[in-house]
Amino acid sequence: MGLEGHQVIYALHGNTANLHLHIAVNRTHPDTLKVIQPHRGFDIEEAHRIVALLEHKQGWGSENNPRYMVNDQGEVVRRQRKPIVKPKDEAANFESSSGEKSAQRIAQERGHAVIQKAQSWKELHEGLAKAGLRFEKKGSGAIVFVGDTAVKASSIDRNFGLSKLCKRLGDYEPGNSEMKTPEPEPVSGIALEEWREYRRIQETRAIERDMKERRRTSVILRATATQREHRVTALARLARHGLPMLNIARHFLKAQQKEELQALRRDMPRREKPLPRFWKWLGERNPRKASLWKFRRRLTPGMEVRKYEFPKVSSMQSPYAAYREIVRKKVPEPMDDSRRDAMTALWMRAAGYNAYEVADEMFKKARPLRKDMERRDWKIYARRMAQYAFGTPGDIDIAHAQLTPEKILNFQREAERLEKARLAAEREKETEQQRLALRMG
Repeated sequence: MGLEGHQVIYALHGNTANLHLHIAVNRTHPDTLKVIQPHRGFDIEEAHRIVALLEHKQGWGSENNPRYMVNDQGEVVRRQRKPIVKPKDEAANFESSSGEKSAQRIAQERGHAVIQKAQSWKELHEGLAKAGLRFEKKGSGAIVFVGDTAVKASSIDRNFGLSKLCKRLGDYEPGNSEMKTPEPEPVSGIALEEWREYRRIQETRAIERDMKERRRTSVILRATATQREHRVTALARLARHGLPMLNIARHFLKAQQKEELQALRRDMPRREKPLPRFWKWLGERNPRKASLWKFRRRLTPGMEVRKYEFPKVSSMQSPYAAYREIVRKKVPEPMDDSRRDAMTALWMRAAGYNAYEVADEMFKKARPLRKDMERRDWKIYARRMAQYAFGTPGDIDIAHAQLTPEKILNFQREAERLEKARLAAEREKETEQQRLALRMG
């Protein structure tokens, strides 16, 4: 992006389904003090191209609906795709926090087809009313109500702005304002009973919080009224001593009553801490379901994700080299070494190796291959590979792959064949070296 030599701060996070990196670059060069405007201000668009290029070179999977891709000729081209509407960041954060669908998602799911197919304003209003939504004009724009929550019509689809709809349906015509408030919906079918319990706890706490707040307000109001009466009586008695004395009394009485109210508030029961985010709350009760809920976007309808148990089918002492070679043949495209190691670890699990054996093999075999090129804590790296293979992401990938005993057995036979060929080649090489040494001697 033309920012070589510029200062940069970056931070890697692992608190989402995929590792993600935040990068902040100082556009002012530290030596020349020249300010660089990358790509004439179109840096976001160029960043998408760079992401596509990096994913291609590293062999990484792209996020859903990437803007660019690398074609067969190695060129970065715009990806042809149908626009998929999804909630904005604020709505997505709400869903992650509460476990329920945001108003924006509900409007998108229930209202998109209705608005898109409507041939008149009457048809649009009636269709939305049946879906529990309401369309209204606001200023020069339009909003869709989900209960009492307003959602911009253009956030459902860019073509749903008021001006564009008027071009299609004619001048705006208001509809019936009556609408039922939709019931909250879970954002995922995973941990449905837990989500319902979470909702019940939320509602109960809200009622209790409201009652406590009313009692607090009532106590404060009574105390304030008592103080007011006391001020009137006390100041009336002191009025005959003159204005200077009256002002002094007012000052000290005000300070005294302020302290009394502060003490009263301190002695009241403290407000209860709010519930943690749904995912964290779920994790305290059922870590397995919480992990599945976290990776819910990677699940497809009908997929069975469970804790798979595989019998030991391998007798190889050191399967890393053979397994990694098969992975390379299965996926010949350029791929980052760590991703290839993760796939190797997953196959080791399928062959019946336990997590300790996988981590030990990764530490002993992956490190010597790359320790001169990569500086990292290899013990942590090995543990991370095993955690992926035996964790929820590994369960999901196994479910995707639909591994059968036949597939695993065929894989193992190929691995053993490669291992025998490798050992034979090493013995032949060693024999040749011994012969060469004897000739030289």
